[in-house]
Amino acid sequence: MNRVLAAILFLLLPLAILGQVDTNRDADFQQGNRFYEQKDYANALPYFQRAAEVGNVDAQNNLGVMYHFGEGVSKDFSKAAEWYRKAAEKNHVKAQFNLGVLYQDMEDYTSAIYWYKKAADQGHAKSQTNLGTLYYYGVGVMKDVNVAMSWYGKAANQGDALARSCLAQLQEPPQEKKEEERPPMVVQKPAKVVEAPKKPKPAADDVDTRIPKSETTCNTVFAVIIGNEKYDDETDVLYAENDATMFKEYCQQTLGINEKHIKFITNAGYNDMRKAVNWLEQGLDSYDGEGSAIFYYAGHGIPDESEKSAYLLPTDGIGSDVGSAYSLEKLYDKLGDMEAQSITVFLDACFSGSKRDGGMMSSARGVALKVKQEEPEGKMVVFTAAQGDETAYPYKSKQHGMFTYYLLKKLQETKGEATLGELADYIIKEVKRQSFDENNRKQTPVVKPSSDMGDGWRKLKLK
Repeated sequence: MNRVLAAILFLLLPLAILGQVDTNRDADFQQGNRFYEQKDYANALPYFQRAAEVGNVDAQNNLGVMYHFGEGVSKDFSKAAEWYRKAAEKNHVKAQFNLGVLYQDMEDYTSAIYWYKKAADQGHAKSQTNLGTLYYYGVGVMKDVNVAMSWYGKAANQGDALARSCLAQLQEPPQEKKEEERPPMVVQKPAKVVEAPKKPKPAADDVDTRIPKSETTCNTVFAVIIGNEKYDDETDVLYAENDATMFKEYCQQTLGINEKHIKFITNAGYNDMRKAVNWLEQGLDSYDGEGSAIFYYAGHGIPDESEKSAYLLPTDGIGSDVGSAYSLEKLYDKLGDMEAQSITVFLDACFSGSKRDGGMMSSARGVALKVKQEEPEGKMVVFTAAQGDETAYPYKSKQHGMFTYYLLKKLQETKGEATLGELADYIIKEVKRQSFDENNRKQTPVVKPSSDMGDGWRKLKLK
């Protein structure tokens, strides 16, 4: 097996550094972790070493990572394997996965499969996805598409975006396949992902905990909710999963939308997004024009530098390749053609090439771009988090996107009874002010109705 094929087979490698540890975790491990989070590997090393030598499995796993990637030490696969194995043999699932990754890197596929299975049997989604790919290509095992689909299915049920994408492509009927619209089966590069520290609990009186409950159920509204936080080839989007999760709670509890009419996806791949829009079209069609819809997206947006057009970026997309992204123009065309009383779109994203933290995406040029504003069609009203070349910032103390936080806040204050006009006025006012106070930067949400809506959109409600 040559290195090229091995690279193609490689999936996202979330070599977990922080992990769950016992409440009596060693003080050396904690101090090592603090240095590691600051990328001060030289100071992290002796603390991890001491903790590992007295049996702390998380420290053993971390030492394996440091030797695997040459962080603060010379890269040494044999020492990486030694430390991974100490933790893996004590059933440390992330060390088992990392050991599988290491053996795959060394092209010892038999050993890689052994350790992937150890972790996969404990429910580790990335190990299940990697096994699916090895079985699909017949690397280290006999090629078996059915077994590959079984492993992909287990990982997809846990929300693994790559597994869902691969499974969807394998299940798609031949007559529906359009190669130019689908990403390759496996495109992800080897990457190390350090898990973030656990988020502090929100304040007891904030939007995440005090959610008004509707006394009635609304059966004529459909909602697609997508939160893309963890990207394969781009920086993550702070709090996008929490944004989408809490918006779903408000849709279900406050707006009273029937749970069967909500399509909720986190870390959606290209095919996940395409299928969600198709699901919405079928749902509205079944209600013969009497239904309404909400489309919510939190995640990266990207610009087409030549055409100045805007795209939503799936988690398996490439920021520099708009062919791997979902065109905003295409989305508007699709939504505009749907038979509905109204369709409200919320986009907590910007399309300038910038990130939520104010920096630039790795694929972007050094300056923010101003893309053309796509025109909504049909009976659409579009709320966008920022205009022009601005950034859609986070509200870090609330652990939400700034735009989403004030959307939820207005729904909370009005128990879901706010009109779209009231929502628009409130969000624009509060985001502009708070963005300056919080980030010392300008962020101006934009609300744009289609020409067919006239001024009547301001009186509409989400339920």
